[in-house]
Amino acid sequence: MSRVEPTEKELRLAELVRQSSRGDKPQFKPFVAYDGQGGLDRISFIIGDCSFCEDSIDGILVIMEDNNSEDGEDKYVGFAIEAARSFCKQADLLSDDGTVDLYEVLNVLWFRLPHLSPHIEIARNIMDRFSPVRISLAKANAVTVTKRRST
Repeated sequence: MSRVEPTEKELRLAELVRQSSRGDKPQFKPFVAYDGQGGLDRISFIIGDCSFCEDSIDGILVIMEDNNSEDGEDKYVGFAIEAARSFCKQADLLSDDGTVDLYEVLNVLWFRLPHLSPHIEIARNIMDRFSPVRISLAKANAVTVTKRRST
């Protein structure tokens, strides 16, 4: 019987399992992800490594709140846009390469659904801490985001 070599992905997963069993936790990095598989069509922007609850507003915008935030701490740790690809196609926001500017998506939501403006403002405040983000809606993927440099 011939031996099958593990893939790079399997090796990385094994290393993550080893780290977690030793108590070593990979450092969390804020990220934006698009998941279009399994009936999902969602962009998620997550900046907190914590347990959170999701508050869905009108089935299009989701605000994520830290379950254990202390007084004085920002309780918002992310947001998501549901039906993202279909919304972006309908709003003509997809570029030729299948990417979207997330800030533009929020702007269009702001103008088309003004009753969501307080929630969109929360999402904008989350994004304002990071460099501008474009994400591909062509397939499931994730991109780490970097904090803006202070001027």
